[in-house]
Amino acid sequence: MASNQDQNDHARFIQAGNLMRQNVQEEYDSAVRATVGWTMALIIVSIAFAMLTAAAIRRFTQDDVASYMIGGIVHMGTGLALHAYLLERHYRAPGILRFFTLLIFLACVGAIAAISYFRADLMIEQGRPRATSYMLTAFMGLLEIGLPSLFGFMLFKAWLRKDIAYEDLQWVKGVAARIPQEDSPDYGWLDEGYHFKKRIREIDNELPHLNLALQTADAHRHGVNAADAEAKIYELRSEKEKLQRKYDRIITWYPGQSDEAEREIEKRLRGEEPPPSTPISSDGT
Repeated sequence: MASNQDQNDHARFIQAGNLMRQNVQEEYDSAVRATVGWTMALIIVSIAFAMLTAAAIRRFTQDDVASYMIGGIVHMGTGLALHAYLLERHYRAPGILRFFTLLIFLACVGAIAAISYFRADLMIEQGRPRATSYMLTAFMGLLEIGLPSLFGFMLFKAWLRKDIAYEDLQWVKGVAARIPQEDSPDYGWLDEGYHFKKRIREIDNELPHLNLALQTADAHRHGVNAADAEAKIYELRSEKEKLQRKYDRIITWYPGQSDEAEREIEKRLRGEEPPPSTPISSDGT
């Protein structure tokens, strides 16, 4: 009877691990679809705006194909440059790279503004009122800048979700594969949760000292020390965010009472139960 109960418990924990993996897989698939969707939306709106701006650009190129291509590139560049700049800021890319990407974005915005001005001149030449022409082209110019920028921002958000879900998916696959190999059905779950929570508390203890070091460096105008402390704070906060996200998944999907996993992990952190001795997680992070 006890053996059957153990088998049932093991099966329950294995099933929970598989469900957690399926959930993260769905998150990843959804993020990929959103990334593709916003990319397609940016392409479509760039083509549409290229058709609107072709006449104004044709005054300089004297070529239809070149006019459409320039209009499409400028509008597409607006969205993609903003997307790239936001990603570079999030991942703290070198400052020179962020500056270059921002320049591309501003150049595209400036090009759209210039095209709008020449389009207004074209409308005036066609006999339309000057005030109406400038107001209409100003509105269209704002739309031509705003929509690609919005789609670029949404593409950035979707891309970020995809990156996060992919990282979690690699980890959760390791957890789901590990659970069937454990002698105790809950060991893998609690082991993961224990190491995540332990590291989170270590980071919480480190951050106040680093914040003090940053304030001290600022007070003494030690720019290098302040930059080092700021970089370390960002690194620890990013690590904590990742650990907390994985810890929350463990607690959410643990196949027991809602607070059972947290109670067991706290016992190990307080030393009431022997702590696990395995690496921090199945993916080695």
